[in-house]
Order: sequence, then structure tokens, then C-alpha cells
Amino acid sequence: MRRGGGGAPPRAISRGLARLIDDLNARTAPLVERWAAELGREPSEVQAMCAYLAAMAGVRAGLLRQVWRGVRRGRGAVIVVNPRTETFFEAVDPHLGPEEERMVAEMAAALGLAEG
Repeated sequence: MRRGGGGAPPRAISRGLARLIDDLNARTAPLVERWAAELGREPSEVQAMCAYLAAMAGVRAGLLRQVWRGVRRGRGAVIVVNPRTETFFEAVDPHLGPEEERMVAEMAAALGLAEG
């Protein structure tokens, strides 16, 4: 996940991703590991998938707003913004297909986020 603020292009910050993952409810790790196994994903993809699902759960709850989705540096990406702080986040889109909606809903529930 990448973050930037004030309209500036997103910039990489590994500490931001570490804080996000640390803040995730303990129940989310088993969920994401299960999903990674179901989809045949490598363990290295689990962190990126977790960040993406948390961002999409934030969008679903109305806490974040999706501003862009497409291909960046040769891979799928999504950029969301926290409208309150004007902080932008970029997450790698793991292309979860038809399972994405279910996974986002489960992530939102695990994080205690209500649909916004």
C-alpha cells in the first residue's frame, strides 16, 4: 500500500502499511490466510491482499473513497482517499474475481465496519 497526501502523488511508505496491518483486528489474519489458500496465492501476496481488502472495506463503509483503478507500473492498482484528511493510499489489486465482494464483506465485518 502506498500513501501520499494533499493532492500529491502517492509515495511508498512501508511504515504506513505496517501500521495498517498492526491495526487490523486479529481475526483478519486467519481470514486472509484462508482466502489466499482458497485462491492458491503465495504467502508473499497475503500482506498485499490484506491491505487491498482493508482499503475496499473502508470504501464500502464510507470511510474512504475510491478515486482511481487501473494499471500502474505494469500491475493492477487502486487508489483511495480519506476525504477527511485528504490522504491518498494505493494498494495492489490482487484481481480476486467473483470472490472479491464476499471477501470485502467479511473483512468489513472482521474490522467492525458497517456499510456506509
